[in-house]
Amino acid sequence: MTIRYGGSQELLEGRTRPKFASHSTIGFDRPETHAIRKDQTMYYAFFAKHWKGTVELRGLKDRKYSVVDYVTGKNYGTVSRYSAHLPVDFDGNLLVEVRPQ
Repeated sequence: MTIRYGGSQELLEGRTRPKFASHSTIGFDRPETHAIRKDQTMYYAFFAKHWKGTVELRGLKDRKYSVVDYVTGKNYGTVSRYSAHLPVDFDGNLLVEVRPQ
């Protein structure tokens, strides 16, 4: 699979060095969540057999962000640090890019 949204291909190929955010939790939060920060952009990976509900985008700064599923291109709209809960419905995984506006 080739992902070409906003530098994600470079991230997958290891041509960039992201900072792993300390917002990953395994076994405590549902769904399982991992976050990576590259420059001002956050990348979140959510994993669950099936999830229908909200996910929290932790680690955002005080500004507005655009949220896009970088696999399907689905636009989830805008969030901010204080409204960083996203209603989602997925099977397996959800991979989103959260980019400052």
